[in-house]
Amino acid sequence: NGIVYANRKYSPKVSEVKQLYSNIRMWFEDDMLFVENRNLFVDTSEYIFRLTLTKEGNIIETKEQFLEVFPGEKYSCKIATDIPSEGGEYVLTVLAVLAKDTIWAKKGHEISFAQKIVKTPEIKNKKIIEKAKIVYGDFSIGVHGKGFSVLFDKREGGVSSLVYNGVEYITRTPKISFWRAMTDNDNGAGYPFDMAQWQIAGRYAKLTEQSIEENSESLKVSFTFLAPTVPAFKYKVIYTAFFDGRLGVRAEYPGVEGMPDMPVFAMDFKFKKQYDRFLFYGMGPDENYIDRNNGSRLGVYEFTAHENFTGYLVPQECGNRTGVRYLKVYEENGVGIGFSATENPFEMSVLPYNVYELDNALHREELPNPTYNWVRIVAKQMGVGGDDSWGAPVHQEFKINAHEPMTLEFEIYPL
Repeated sequence: NGIVYANRKYSPKVSEVKQLYSNIRMWFEDDMLFVENRNLFVDTSEYIFRLTLTKEGNIIETKEQFLEVFPGEKYSCKIATDIPSEGGEYVLTVLAVLAKDTIWAKKGHEISFAQKIVKTPEIKNKKIIEKAKIVYGDFSIGVHGKGFSVLFDKREGGVSSLVYNGVEYITRTPKISFWRAMTDNDNGAGYPFDMAQWQIAGRYAKLTEQSIEENSESLKVSFTFLAPTVPAFKYKVIYTAFFDGRLGVRAEYPGVEGMPDMPVFAMDFKFKKQYDRFLFYGMGPDENYIDRNNGSRLGVYEFTAHENFTGYLVPQECGNRTGVRYLKVYEENGVGIGFSATENPFEMSVLPYNVYELDNALHREELPNPTYNWVRIVAKQMGVGGDDSWGAPVHQEFKINAHEPMTLEFEIYPL
């Protein structure tokens, strides 16, 4: 129920159930791979164990071997793989796949997987940055450099235009959001009532303060907003226009006592309709959340905004990915912009509808024809739960306590 749609197509939950229900469990501890055979009568001789070393989706090395782990027993072995000296993030993935055809699946069908992430230091060359031209106006601040321009709106409080090589990508100020389209589980647990204040916290916040800091390599513009909640609180969005064209974004939530658990802390970007393709390096390929990503793996995946709109009967929160290192959004010819995590990976989604359109629709047919695509960059989103859909809450460790401060930080750059 809920794992397969009514039309017999798989939902994104299948990959989660498949991994959690597998009788072959694998995990890494340091350089050791552990394999546990939970079958009662069958050993692992019918599987091939395939080891792959990748860097950002590019395969560097592949090995295969047989392991004989008897029913109910565990086995461990050291994985001997040379990590290239070139710096970066490398991923070791071990797959257990069928060694031959069976009556229920073909040879190569995956049974289980495990991953290990190895990071090595990167040497970054310092760029020589030319001074950009800064223009101060009554209602806006402009930064004009080689191949780019950025415009900050002092009335709305944010970046209202971002141009790279003559193409304008951002045309409206992105907004902080603390709300997600309520899921079936959320409705069953009573979250729309409990968390209602978070819907207006970002949507109707008021700009109260702003500051400007100019230095030799960048212009930093900070905006402080007051949320219309009880109790009221302030949050801050800081933009750093680097003179080499990068745009740094940092959103700071201070933590508030007396507010209910928070659904999400995110920033929403409104993109023109033609920017409907995206590629990301993070957990995938299917949508996943902090309490539903055991069946997801770190890799590079590509979708369209339409493909990412999950086919739930009632439109709701969907299409999220966790552990995202970078996201690239572009049109058919490959022209677009990227979002890169600066310290901690973020969560994200790219959809043809915004959160409020999804929240207002009871059926897919009620959604309007898409006129924009919406990119959501997320510091943290609460889990989706699912013990049942008529009252069970999200587990406590996957909620977002309102009193805990949070920061969302990333950079935007041209592709």
